[in-house]
Amino acid sequence: DPKKWLEFVELRASVLSRDIVSLEWVGNDLLAVMDEKGVVSLLDSTDLSVMESVPLVAEELVYQTYLTDGAGRLFRAFHNCFRACDRSVYILGLHQLYRCRLLSWSDRLDLLVSGGEWLEGLALCQDLYEGSTRGLLDLPKKEEQRKHMIRDRMVELLMQYVRIATKEGGGDAGSYQLLAAICIDFCLAIDRTDLLFGDIRIRFKQTGHLDVFLDQLE
Repeated sequence: DPKKWLEFVELRASVLSRDIVSLEWVGNDLLAVMDEKGVVSLLDSTDLSVMESVPLVAEELVYQTYLTDGAGRLFRAFHNCFRACDRSVYILGLHQLYRCRLLSWSDRLDLLVSGGEWLEGLALCQDLYEGSTRGLLDLPKKEEQRKHMIRDRMVELLMQYVRIATKEGGGDAGSYQLLAAICIDFCLAIDRTDLLFGDIRIRFKQTGHLDVFLDQLE
């Protein structure tokens, strides 16, 4: 109809287990939604899949009851207590203000490493490099740029893990087998065989576990 100024077209649909009572855009690609039970979920706008959920208690949040449904019944409205600003979602509670902050990919790695979760951090690095992780900020859209950015961080994180895991030659043969397998997978994935047969091989040799390293290569 040429007289219409706007036309709304359904691009995709998402079915959640409970009714949505408020929503906000977080950046260009993510939607933060809150359901009737106070669960805040982060949705990927490309396919509307739920990426992460944080449970709150709806009864402890500020709400209004001046709106009515089709039958004239009052219902609780939460839209005035739910706002997104600068990568964060703010939810106003009866006794406190809640803040849910969206982490950048670098912040997420730092958080895992600072908590001693090295294997989880390395796994996240590989997922980021392969493009299988979504919802983290500051990642370039183009594959080549993303891989270039992540590759440097993967090398840095891997070498930190190698130095810690081989400190003073500690650990048994099993731990060195796992370490060698991780190093081989990572270096092959990012095409850094020079690092594998350079600094990493030297580290295994210095700790007396070069045979374990060579066995894993076979």
